[in-house]
Amino acid sequence: TNVVDTIDPPQNLNTRYGVTVTTNDDSVVFDPRGLGTQTATTRIVVAKNEFADTVEITPVGNIVK
Repeated sequence: TNVVDTIDPPQNLNTRYGVTVTTNDDSVVFDPRGLGTQTATTRIVVAKNEFADTVEITPVGNIVK
């Protein structure tokens, strides 16, 4: 029924933890079965100083580190 729900209110992670977050997408959407509905992999990079870590969410909803 095209209902979108936000699990938690957005947080400013730079203010809260001093990290920067970059991504190639603005949201991650799952269908009622828990499968992702994107057409491409979403990449999220969290960085602080010289350290960075990446998490990818595949189009079917798998999380890859």
